[in-house]
Amino acid sequence: MSLTRGANNLVLNVSGDVGHVHYLLENTNLATSNWKTNLSVTLTNDPQTLLSLPLPAPGSKFFRARAE
Repeated sequence: MSLTRGANNLVLNVSGDVGHVHYLLENTNLATSNWKTNLSVTLTNDPQTLLSLPLPAPGSKFFRARAE
């Protein structure tokens, strides 16, 4: 997983096995285990863009990816 900054946004990419389902989980507080599924996608490219956030992104969010 990688996060890059564009001119007007943040871009979240994930690498993994094409054809497999990958889940993007998010949480606003790392002290809790309340990870919620933001997105599930079957990869068609490696790497693949999963999310684009406008700048400034409101609030703090933490992301992790899980593959099946």
